[in-house]
Amino acid sequence: MSGVAGRTSAIEEAVPVLGPGGCFVVADIRNTRQYGADLRRLGLRNLTRRGVGARMW
Repeated sequence: MSGVAGRTSAIEEAVPVLGPGGCFVVADIRNTRQYGADLRRLGLRNLTRRGVGARMW
């Protein structure tokens, strides 16, 4: 996904299909703050952000 608009669009499409208690996972090493801001703007509140670690998973 490239560009802010593309990432925001992907988030906006994914969030409405999450059911109650649904899980949304993003693996990105640069844009996690933007994803968090978009998810909060769309009403998600229980967000966790963490590093991927040395092995990347």
